[in-house]
Amino acid sequence: TEQVASTLVSGEISVLSLVPTQLIRLLEADADLSDPRAILIGGGPVPADALQEAIDRGATVVQTYGMTETCSQVTTLAPSDAARKVGSAGRPLLTTHLRIEEGEILVQGPTVSRDSLDPDGWLHTGDMGHIDEEGFLYVTGRRSEVIVTGGENVMPAEVESVLLAHRAVADAAVVGRADPEWQEVVCALIVLAEDREATEEELRAHCAASLVPFKVPKRIDFVS
Repeated sequence: TEQVASTLVSGEISVLSLVPTQLIRLLEADADLSDPRAILIGGGPVPADALQEAIDRGATVVQTYGMTETCSQVTTLAPSDAARKVGSAGRPLLTTHLRIEEGEILVQGPTVSRDSLDPDGWLHTGDMGHIDEEGFLYVTGRRSEVIVTGGENVMPAEVESVLLAHRAVADAAVVGRADPEWQEVVCALIVLAEDREATEEELRAHCAASLVPFKVPKRIDFVS
């Protein structure tokens, strides 16, 4: 992180490609992000507070969604829409088409690997999401990560995002664990921020303020 931050100051970097965790670490290191003409972010949505902080520091954040089978990018969120469409990965690139089938994101277009297509010419990405009324894509997680608890579906990323908004939480991972009554229960693994404290009850109450009851972790473990 320190090496990247110092290189940014040199003015030699015009475009930077990061995942959200890397952006957050650069923000924590107080890196100057104003010089690159674009900072591409992929691999997941940027937490709203981190996105706003980056924008406030003069960063030109360009959120993207894509994969190897599509020759990288599928959608891109223009910097002008970054604050207005927080959490979105943007609109499809030219010649790329999207649709949602049973919650899964399907992609079609000339950049998609032929060997990845179904008989109807669509790539089943395995990612879950939705498209809003303006055509902006929101990626909510992987189909394989869905936690089914009492017949309800829970996307771990949504719960993780709420946990990460707590000032005492440095990192969080949400998983499903087998349960004889609920099929699976939502469980969270928490890394506390340095010099911060929080109890399981406090974090559960924090989640309950933003999530419906079945999404609130029934078990929270603190890990290093």
